[in-house]
Amino acid sequence: MVDQSEIGLADGLDGQRLAMSGIRQRLHDARQVVQAEFACVIMPAGLIIVALVVASRSFSGTNRRRPYEATILSVMRPIVLVLQMLARLLFVAQILIGFAIWFGWAPNAVTLHTALGSLFVLVLWIISAIALFALSKRGVALFGLLWGGLVLWFGMAQTTLLPGAQHWAIRLTHLLVGLAAMGLAESLGRAVKLHSLRRS
Repeated sequence: MVDQSEIGLADGLDGQRLAMSGIRQRLHDARQVVQAEFACVIMPAGLIIVALVVASRSFSGTNRRRPYEATILSVMRPIVLVLQMLARLLFVAQILIGFAIWFGWAPNAVTLHTALGSLFVLVLWIISAIALFALSKRGVALFGLLWGGLVLWFGMAQTTLLPGAQHWAIRLTHLLVGLAAMGLAESLGRAVKLHSLRRS
């Protein structure tokens, strides 16, 4: 006859194995997400930013208008408009999905939330890089690039920060960081459009 304590011990071990298997699967999924974002988002964005920063030096150090500057700025204006619209759509989607995850309505939407957040950061980086190219005052544009990196890092790391009852503060901070990123995208896009109108 099998002892009930042995059955309970075996069930407990099986439960621990299942829990460990689930943790390993989540770590594997998170690693795949990070690798995919690095390959699909961070590297291309870095190349775009470097290219535009190098190009922007052609405007620095002189106030004389280049013959091709008006053409470049006229092309940038519709691009920035499209990027702003995309940023707004992504931001609304992120707010809705984020609250759905927060309140437990869509616990399996974390991967989608992460992917759309990475795309939103990429849009912010491109707008900031265009502003770095177009505007004479580049401080806010540089801050936009740095803030995008902060948004990306915070989105990745937030599940490990203050776990437990106090985690609501991390979620609220994550929301505020995203709101600030949207504000930067709007202000930089508006500044680029106004600048292109003045110079055209």
